[in-house]
Formats: sequence, C-alpha cells, structure tokens
Amino acid sequence: MSFKSKQFLFFFLTFIPLTAFSQKELRFGNFEYEPTIKTVQININGSSVENIIAPPVTRVNQKQLVLTFDDLRADADYYYVYFIHCNADWTQSNLRPNMYLNAYNEFEITDFEFSAEAKRQYVNYSFEIPAFKTSGNYLAVVYRDRNKEDIVLSRKFYVYEESAAAGISINRSASAGERMNNQRVEVTLNYSSLKAVDPKMQFKVV
Repeated sequence: MSFKSKQFLFFFLTFIPLTAFSQKELRFGNFEYEPTIKTVQININGSSVENIIAPPVTRVNQKQLVLTFDDLRADADYYYVYFIHCNADWTQSNLRPNMYLNAYNEFEITDFEFSAEAKRQYVNYSFEIPAFKTSGNYLAVVYRDRNKEDIVLSRKFYVYEESAAAGISINRSASAGERMNNQRVEVTLNYSSLKAVDPKMQFKVV
C-alpha cells in the first residue's frame, strides 16, 4: 500500500465517525442537543412569580408565551425556531403549518443580550411565541443558521380553546387495600357543543 493510500485510509476512518456522531435526531420532548445550551424555559410573558411558575399553556389566537434560553458561548449565533403540531401521544400530527399558523413556519430569534459582570460569558436569547389558530400539543424546535438538521433544543407547550367544560373529583380508591396510598380521579366532560361521533376515541385524558 502506498503512502497516499495509507493517508486516505486514515482520513476515511477518522472523518466518517466524526460526521456520524454530529448528526442530531429530533426528540419530541424537552431536550437540549448541545452542552452549552442551558436554562431553557417557556413561560407566560411577565415577571411575576405566578407567570414564571405557571405551566407553558396559552389560548388560541393569543400571544402569551415566551421562550428563553442561555448559550454559554461568548459569541452570539443565528438561531431560528419552528413549531410542530403534535397528537395526544406527542407524535407529529398530520396538520400542515398553514393550518395552525398565520405566518411562515420559520422565525428568527433576534432578541438577545450578552451577560454582564458574570464569571462566565454567555448570551441570553428570548423569543415571543406567535399566536396559534389551532389548539393542541406543540413542540418548539430551535436550530442554527436556517439548518433544520442543526437542532439545539426542543420544548413542549400547549394551546387550548374553551370548547368544552371539564370537571374533576378526587376520591379514595375503590380497592380497600389501596385506600391508604392510592386515589381515584374522576373526570367529567360536557361536550354538547362539539360534534363527537365516538367520544371514547375522540377525547383523551392526558
């Protein structure tokens, strides 16, 4: 084997694993794909304690949620975000983006600021999540330089509409042996305003 052939073989063996490990597979959950991405949150807009600790839930056609995260690198980057509508089991639904968004499904994150007087330099990013015209489970996916394969984080949030009335009651377990440790949760749903052909299949408690 010639010297050039040995060089090529060494390059092939070292280059292929690096490119393979650099691939990122989207997870339909809360996940950071790079170690420098920290403090990812989706909160209701506002600085009150109630807004900060509230779950990431908003109503249809309202802009209430803000996505924030820190990048522990000192330099700012070009980040974008798109949104996926999901089924109840957090798999991607069949809805096209124009069925749940009024804009093109690619948003640049332009609001960022550099850390000040911190031991480690970082950049804080903030993005106001747009209004959605369809209720459901949603996944926000942030990526770099308009390359949707270069994912940096994904986060769940929820959009609801008041089209049915739900009630809940918590009681002791019906099993005598489990009454001290377990409880029975009963959910009632008034869906008279909805066209439900098969309620057991169409409605899910999650």
